[in-house]
Amino acid sequence: MIATTWAFRRGDRALTCFFALFSLGCLYFGGEEASWGQHWFGWATPEQWRALNNQGETNFHNSNSLAGSLLDQLPRNLLAVAMLVGGSILPIIRRLRGRFYARGTFGYWVMPGFDCVAIGLIAPLASIPEKIFESAMDDVPFPFDIEGGEVKELMFAVFLGLYIVTVLLRIRSERSTAATSAARHP
Repeated sequence: MIATTWAFRRGDRALTCFFALFSLGCLYFGGEEASWGQHWFGWATPEQWRALNNQGETNFHNSNSLAGSLLDQLPRNLLAVAMLVGGSILPIIRRLRGRFYARGTFGYWVMPGFDCVAIGLIAPLASIPEKIFESAMDDVPFPFDIEGGEVKELMFAVFLGLYIVTVLLRIRSERSTAATSAARHP
């Protein structure tokens, strides 16, 4: 939300739209994972909703219908591809080529930096070990018997958190530079 407000005050519509969509995406991701507060406040799932939800929770992404797939797998897969390509592969290629986004450009503000590369690789691939064990052994041995999908969701959250922290640090740096410049040239 801070980045959205900053972009709005800056008068940059493209950045405002990007950060507003990013904020809405994070709200959806967090709200769905917390079943919109059910796990915090402990309310019971209504029977009609329980019949539609394969985990008996008040969220959309665990629905038994096509809507559940569209609200779970589609956003998850799009985010995984975005993290892998935009959060890892592109920053590695740009660094190897010695290319950096010019300060203040759209790419500078929205593209993940090199700080996000490791988690950008780990997050989308977090469930692969579980899938390999399952296909090779029909069972996942200890200590690898963790729920790969849950690990992936955690890594997605870590990536999104790290990404927004790096954006906020860029904004802070710009504000600091502007303040220093204003102090030198009153």
